[in-house]
Amino acid sequence: MRWLFRLFLILLLALGLVGFGMVERDPIIAKTEPPSSKDVREARALVQRVRFLSRAPEASEQVLEVPAATLEGALRMGARMVPGFRGKTELEEGQLRVLVAAPIPRTKGAFWVNLDVSVPSYTGELQLDAVRIGRISLPPALALWIGRVGADLFMGSGSSEAIMTAVEQLDVTPEQITARLDLDVSQRSEIAARVFGTLRGGTLPSAPEIDRYYVAIREALDDGRLPTRGSFIPHLRFALEMAAEDTGADNRANAYTAAIFALAEACGASEFGLISERLVPDWTDAGRDWQRGCSKVTFANRIDSKRHFVTASAIQAASNRGVAVSIGEFKELFDKTRSGGFDFTDITANNSGIRLANRMMGAPAEEWPRLLGRIQTESDVLASFEGIPGLMPRKEFDARFGSVDSPAYRAMLDRIETRIDGLPLHATP
Repeated sequence: MRWLFRLFLILLLALGLVGFGMVERDPIIAKTEPPSSKDVREARALVQRVRFLSRAPEASEQVLEVPAATLEGALRMGARMVPGFRGKTELEEGQLRVLVAAPIPRTKGAFWVNLDVSVPSYTGELQLDAVRIGRISLPPALALWIGRVGADLFMGSGSSEAIMTAVEQLDVTPEQITARLDLDVSQRSEIAARVFGTLRGGTLPSAPEIDRYYVAIREALDDGRLPTRGSFIPHLRFALEMAAEDTGADNRANAYTAAIFALAEACGASEFGLISERLVPDWTDAGRDWQRGCSKVTFANRIDSKRHFVTASAIQAASNRGVAVSIGEFKELFDKTRSGGFDFTDITANNSGIRLANRMMGAPAEEWPRLLGRIQTESDVLASFEGIPGLMPRKEFDARFGSVDSPAYRAMLDRIETRIDGLPLHATP
């Protein structure tokens, strides 16, 4: 009923936007460039800086400086997560202007919602100078009220307060914005969890739920029921079989998410801990003196492929496809200049894991035994790497594919998705 109510509100809002001139035929800004490796590096550094500041003992120490170029890069990255999204910032002395264009879903770019917001330098709660949606100018106070109501409606009561007060002071110059934060670790984690929960369509499983799966996986490793070398398939089946036993009509998404979170913590990329601590801040991962692990277990005879697969599947379970795909893509862009190059086989492992999450979470509980029966070997869930370009230095990637928005790049992604379509897990009966 909650989601029916939200759908009704969205439809009502859409009709209102059309009737009052808030929907336009053309986007307010031209198509933005795809994110570059530099954008990803700077965004990564920015996230690490926010993480460090949230742990600062004194609020006066939480000062964040963000250059104009970094803001633009962040918007380009956002465009990869939300299909059709376009964003741009303009900085003047004492004024930050944000322009956003988003297409109306299912209109094939025929209709757009354009947003033009001016944010002044301020001290205290977030303030706005001017707000324009389409051809309509809104009083700033009304726009803030609508934003508060929307945040609380879609992200849960209290979300607006946490967001509105996260930056207690903003200073804007033509070169950068300087933000004084009022944010501790728990607040940061709460905001992240609510954002991911909104993308996901529901709250994430609790820390005790995830701990139960994690302990079971680690105990199975310690007593020899799960191997410490060889294929990752036994570990994946173990987690999914546990989730299948817990799965009912109302909790299959949470059962899968708890199982895959625990599996990613045990066997995935070390960076997954940075995500999990934001989404489930009370999760302790049931730390014990475990004797055996799965760090040397592989997919396609590669440790990194296993990590990519299970980590992407866990992020997908916590969010939506746009976020999970983009995070994997951003990592490859970062690696292009820092870790040797861009690797489409990593993207293949990422997308195979994402599709596993979609398949299991989208299936009725009674179909899970049949789906588990299809997962017997690696080739049932992981697309073949044959003919897929592996590690490419930056110059080679640029020469062959140009950017992540080029026809050649999209054709390679289509080729990967076609292979995943043909896997036994996803094949039509």
